[in-house]
Amino acid sequence: GEFVFRAAGAAYANAFAFELPVPADAVESVEGTFFADRHGNTRSGEAGAFDYLELNPNGTEANQSNAVIFVSDDVTKQIENLSNTEKGGKTADPATVSVTVTFKEAQDLAPFTAPYNPFVLANLNGLELPQLMAQRSENVRGIEIHLPSMSPTDLADTSLFGTGDDKSKAKKNEWYVTKSHNHPWALHIPEGFAYPSEQALISSAYPHFLDWLKSGGKKHADWYLDKEGYRNDSFIYAP
Repeated sequence: GEFVFRAAGAAYANAFAFELPVPADAVESVEGTFFADRHGNTRSGEAGAFDYLELNPNGTEANQSNAVIFVSDDVTKQIENLSNTEKGGKTADPATVSVTVTFKEAQDLAPFTAPYNPFVLANLNGLELPQLMAQRSENVRGIEIHLPSMSPTDLADTSLFGTGDDKSKAKKNEWYVTKSHNHPWALHIPEGFAYPSEQALISSAYPHFLDWLKSGGKKHADWYLDKEGYRNDSFIYAP
């Protein structure tokens, strides 16, 4: 898998990982993942930026029933915060990570449907919520942000579900949508995407986004395309 980090917004240090539909011990090895120590030095094959991350000898995350693979344990060590987020702001080259997962035995490809179960691990630098400037001493592992309907991993903090504007309910197998309008916390878009500028609403940048959501995906399924009347470029980031 090839992963390209194009921007890093807000003030959080975040990680990026994905879960595969196989047991962790089905993996022989994981190669190419990015790990950084507290000084930003790359350390191949060894987690070190934060204390939260423990790996199995095969490179998967420890204490997980399924294979959880970290692409980067701290994206901000690859692309500086607030880079490529605002017009006239900081710019940086996209950071690319190529990950190779080798299995002990041949696998049936049927369960391996892209995008698998990708997630962001948020607020690893322990910034106080919502007072972002107050540092906490401990690091946070449990704040996972997945695509809607995708389940959390074994190490997610389940006490967060149903708090704030989150509607996740384990008993209903309902995950990662808002209470207010069933909006997703994350999106999977099947092609290149011109993302909104920092602090701009996605519905301001893409007028048909809410039509798509409210219709349950039946209207304007192509809301993200560059078609006439589909985009407001004043709210979209451009370097």
